[in-house]
Amino acid sequence: MDQGFKVQRLTAFVAVNDNGTEGVIKAEIGNVILPLVSEEEIKIKTFYPIAEAIKLATGQEYKILQFTNCIDVTTKTKEQLTRLFI
Repeated sequence: MDQGFKVQRLTAFVAVNDNGTEGVIKAEIGNVILPLVSEEEIKIKTFYPIAEAIKLATGQEYKILQFTNCIDVTTKTKEQLTRLFI
């Protein structure tokens, strides 16, 4: 990884279920599972046809979300993480 690189945002293709729950779309390519999440614009552009193909095959609607508010939780304890994600 480039020493000067810093993640500024993540973009994710997210499936929306009928009950309102959401989940990151993944593509299974052979033995590889590829979640459709990236910080790189070039990768995000390649995800569009994958998401559309999944939508055509499954009827599953999706939306594209961008996350920009980052909290580093590397040093959090298990209890702190539990409170953070509830």
